[in-house]
Amino acid sequence: MAVLSLPAIQNTFISRLYPNRCYGKSPVLFIGKSPMHNSICRCLLKFDIKSIPSSARINSSFLKLYLYRNAAPTTKKLASLHNLLAPFNENRVNYSNQPDFQQTPSAVISISDQLNTFLYWDITELVTHWHKKKVPDYGLVLTGLESCYSLVGFLSNYSMDCLHHPALLVDYSPDANIIQYPPEVVTSSDTWSFTKSLPLGGGVGTFGIQNNCICNSAYVKLQISPDGVNWIDDFPTYMSITEFAPGDNAVLTTSGHMAYVRAAYKSVKSGEHSKLTIYASIKKAFY
Repeated sequence: MAVLSLPAIQNTFISRLYPNRCYGKSPVLFIGKSPMHNSICRCLLKFDIKSIPSSARINSSFLKLYLYRNAAPTTKKLASLHNLLAPFNENRVNYSNQPDFQQTPSAVISISDQLNTFLYWDITELVTHWHKKKVPDYGLVLTGLESCYSLVGFLSNYSMDCLHHPALLVDYSPDANIIQYPPEVVTSSDTWSFTKSLPLGGGVGTFGIQNNCICNSAYVKLQISPDGVNWIDDFPTYMSITEFAPGDNAVLTTSGHMAYVRAAYKSVKSGEHSKLTIYASIKKAFY
């Protein structure tokens, strides 16, 4: 398992009291209602989840905010987190032009007299849907109690207190259907040499190749085999063999399906050897 703590790439709040005012770069994010008439506040947040591997399984995901102000500690206040239905810009959004959001909240917590502490919203299902692209990821809006005095403030990522900035905590597991093999560091010669043969079994083999040499190039190609003895080049006849110049790196993926796979490598120029690092993984087939 792996855990990511993702910072907010956008965060701000909006106020119905000043419907055309933008509060971009505010150090505090307010929700709820202040004593002033018509003074409902909401905050908006956006996180970048691209660093979660596309093949990963998300085990849990929590929004983490630091409670900095609690103006009505004797009042029970529900703080509801909703998925946005359109994008926003923290430097332009205000109450008048705020994006629509899903009316059913993704997570709700109760705030009473807490202060100077982190609060957490469980949004595992929503982040999973973002990750799988089942719903667009435009960000979140957090709403508070809007019927009576209930103002609450959280530190934003523009606060000087960087240890208490908003974060999206994501616990995920790598794809269990991918088998990763130890890398092989090899040296090319004037004849074809080969990496260890790996069981392909109808799956897909992916090889990452790095040429660590500073002056010599090498050819690399993939080969597949039905029995581990007879090998066939795994690329169309109209394509040339991939050449790796010094410092080059690239990924080669199998297109054919047989029982075994390996990488073959050879120096481009006679007598000029190149050192390669070859990474290999197999994504198992589903039947």
